Amino acid sequence: MMRRYFSNKRGQTMVEFALVLPILLLLIFGIFQFGMMLYSLESVNAAAREGARVAAVGADDAAIAARARASVGNTGFFNPNNLVIAADRSSPGSIRVTVQLPNSQLMLLPFVSRFVPANLVGEVTMRDETL
Repeated sequence: MMRRYFSNKRGQTMVEFALVLPILLLLIFGIFQFGMMLYSLESVNAAAREGARVAAVGADDAAIAARARASVGNTGFFNPNNLVIAADRSSPGSIRVTVQLPNSQLMLLPFVSRFVPANLVGEVTMRDETL
């Protein structure tokens, strides 16, 4: 009688593990996805900062984009060539550099895209040093 009781418990444990495993894997992949997006957001902000530093001393748009892409490097999470970089010199005495990365470059889990913005955006404004 006792032997039969233990063999049924072993099967119950396997069934419970099979039910919990997909939820556990989704949680682990979600944490990984969030960490990857946070790292990418920080990289985009750093690219905007580096681009603004170069722009503040009078560089042209090509040099700004090259410096921003070089500051990101090849992280493995996204391709630096996918960054959209824009420099705005419309306000007198300052320059604004905006760097965008489409989230489609980062999504591993399809349902995560509902909870995050369409683009990761880094924006930095610095004083124009050429004036």
